[in-house]
Amino acid sequence: METKKSRETRMMSDDAKRRQLMELPMDTLVDILLRLPAKTLGRIRCVSRTLLKMVNNISFSTLHTSLLIATNSAAAACQVPQLMCCFRSWIDESDECSVTLQSLKYNEENALTKDRYAITISSQYYVCFVFCNLFCLQSNDNGECLLINPLGEREVVRLPENSFVQPLEDGGAIRNCWLGMGFDNKTNTYKIPSVTHDSKFDDGIRLNYMTAQVLVLGTDSWREIPSLPPRDFIMADQVCANGDVHWLTYERCKRIISFDFTREEFYCIPIPPTLQRSRNSDSRLLTLKGSLAIVETTSSNTRGMIMNIEIWVLKDLDEKQWLRYYKNSSIPDSIPFESYGAPREWEHGIFFTRYSFWEVSVFFLDLRYGSVNRAIYSLCRNESYMSIRSYTESLISLKDYGNLEDAHEVIA
Repeated sequence: METKKSRETRMMSDDAKRRQLMELPMDTLVDILLRLPAKTLGRIRCVSRTLLKMVNNISFSTLHTSLLIATNSAAAACQVPQLMCCFRSWIDESDECSVTLQSLKYNEENALTKDRYAITISSQYYVCFVFCNLFCLQSNDNGECLLINPLGEREVVRLPENSFVQPLEDGGAIRNCWLGMGFDNKTNTYKIPSVTHDSKFDDGIRLNYMTAQVLVLGTDSWREIPSLPPRDFIMADQVCANGDVHWLTYERCKRIISFDFTREEFYCIPIPPTLQRSRNSDSRLLTLKGSLAIVETTSSNTRGMIMNIEIWVLKDLDEKQWLRYYKNSSIPDSIPFESYGAPREWEHGIFFTRYSFWEVSVFFLDLRYGSVNRAIYSLCRNESYMSIRSYTESLISLKDYGNLEDAHEVIA
């Protein structure tokens, strides 16, 4: 038990360390703080008013986040990915529903429990993309988008209306829309690119139209850009890595479509040529230690379980140089090949998910040992599973980029 004298000695020592920290030259102090993870900086805010003002400054938070997502960033490699579950809740067996983002905690003992962050949006939305600690939810009805920070004060910003992401009224037409987010280190702004692909038949002829737009976060309108991705592609989930945003196409010859935020141009990245392309293999993108990675899984024909996993990491974006990061041909016979959604990153590897009614099975592959642990997360009877996403904490605060929505209108 701590005595009064020892407590006083400890407090005097803490005060002395605090004074020593604040006596450092400002440039040195800023350089030290920029190397710290966001979670540590959140605690440092409580040390003094000077540090609180410094960490909360938008210029500091922008610079800190830009370093986190920079190409081959050491800070990004040290980030610990967290888990967020997204599910729908149906209200009294009616057509009305809400969407909840609930943070999860995994303790490596097959236990997956609720963590402290949760936010519920009173409408039908789905997760469009995740950027650091920001989740973009898009409406199923009218295409409107909400940008949400579910951590801390639970901030919500409604993005400006974009007619190109709204559903088409023509019943014979099909509209696909893809969004992403990243940072332009030339203008020090966050940008959200939007790609819309419309397809319809006219006198038996299929017509395709494509539009690309960019929104600078904090402005009130979208801006059309001339650069377009290939017109005959369909993209999967996007990931932000190596400073850009990337989509894996579903074409016969797979390739990665990427968006350069500084030039505002689309470009292609070839996938590693040695990846297996049999009918029993599947490729997905993810972020791994801050770098773009591609996961190739191969199934067994008999039981439908994953029997081989290869992970390739893009080590040099300019040279399009891939490095095989991990290979395991003796995966424990426990991960279903037909998992729900793309694999995601957790602290020590990647995980796959599969759900059945009100039970979500999460298979955690530990890349250190090649072991697989299965954890169960149970939902209530009126809840419907959507996805479990990885996110990383950052200092981004949406109050710096628009008017926050009234919590009583959009948050349950």
